[in-house]
Amino acid sequence: MPPTYAEGLLSGIITGSMLPDGLIMKEIHPKIKYFADAVDVGKSFFALQGKDITKKPTISPKVFCYEKETKGEWMQLNMAGGAVLGDTTITVDAVGPLRPNDIIQIWESDLSAFEQIRVLTVPSSTTFTCTRNYGTSHSGTWADDTKIKILFNAGAETGSLPTISNRIPSDEWNCVTLIRTAIGGGLFFTNQKTYTGDPWTDQLIEKWIDHLNEKINKALFGARKWDSTNGIPIGEGIIPAVIRRGGVLKPDLGVVTWDSFMGVVRQAFKVGSSTKIMLACPMMTYALASWKKNNPMVIMQEDTYLDIQVDSLKLPGGKTLKIIEENKLSGDPDDSPDNLFGGSFVIVDPRNITYMPYLTTKGVLDDKLLKDRQANDSLSREEEYISCAAWRWDVITSHCFASGITGFNN
Repeated sequence: MPPTYAEGLLSGIITGSMLPDGLIMKEIHPKIKYFADAVDVGKSFFALQGKDITKKPTISPKVFCYEKETKGEWMQLNMAGGAVLGDTTITVDAVGPLRPNDIIQIWESDLSAFEQIRVLTVPSSTTFTCTRNYGTSHSGTWADDTKIKILFNAGAETGSLPTISNRIPSDEWNCVTLIRTAIGGGLFFTNQKTYTGDPWTDQLIEKWIDHLNEKINKALFGARKWDSTNGIPIGEGIIPAVIRRGGVLKPDLGVVTWDSFMGVVRQAFKVGSSTKIMLACPMMTYALASWKKNNPMVIMQEDTYLDIQVDSLKLPGGKTLKIIEENKLSGDPDDSPDNLFGGSFVIVDPRNITYMPYLTTKGVLDDKLLKDRQANDSLSREEEYISCAAWRWDVITSHCFASGITGFNN
């Protein structure tokens, strides 16, 4: 059977999910693989592959993300003169998931009084009819733009099945990216001795650091592209995914304080897990250290995550934010806020991330060293690091990207 379109997309190195015959594929030596940590490279990438993150091989270069919003619980009144007591047809900005027999409430801003309402019909996307004061006796007028809370659907004792209101997951996808880093040298290069030792081992270490840098760049910044013409798919990184798909986006933060930072964190924790990971520019790690020193409300503890030294910020409600400094978000070595990513951070929910290495008939094609890549008549020695995987960013509203930080105050 010929390879499918998806299988043949990565032509040249993968055809029909098979690697070339005779190819020698080796695991990368652990001492080389984790050497990058000694030069402060790869912390965020290892964090994004952490113990709380699902790892699931894929046989398809295109993967589909789980994206589904929870049922909305709020509407907003859209009546220029407000809603007086006798109004039983109510206009709102959007009725959302409203159904007949839904019970809703409108509250005074000081919570001193409220009105409960039973929905009768939903004739359009912006209007519904109702029974006012269903169990209450409020007599005031509700002003335009007042918030309305949707509580629950109340069934009648002998009633029929409630109106069905399905929410279909959106068709979001991502794809693998094939990253290849060549290692090579002629006869004399590979046989010479240097002050540091074997030059080939030196190159294996240096090229692994280069390879890992590219993997981090893809995981953070890659823009999605399904290129079937050239067979070069580009997977989407977390920052473009948050921007494109409507995650928690907080641009132009300016000078941050502890209170403004906590405002962002509260938004980031509205959806998803109680433990999240923050990949922070150096400016933010210094800000957190300063806040910890000067504010007794800031509770941070030293912790480890995948043998990486991190700070765990303890938050109300049993929540935890694990903070990892990521120099990729520093803009330049001076961490100038005028640079593109110099004042930014990413908060991700590890439970809504799946790392999906590409699976071939010879095994998983990710973080491997391919041996003997030189031509048969060549005196040179050539090898390559190869990685092929997709990131699945699920429930994008559980992830956050904040930027535009120019400084911090206590």
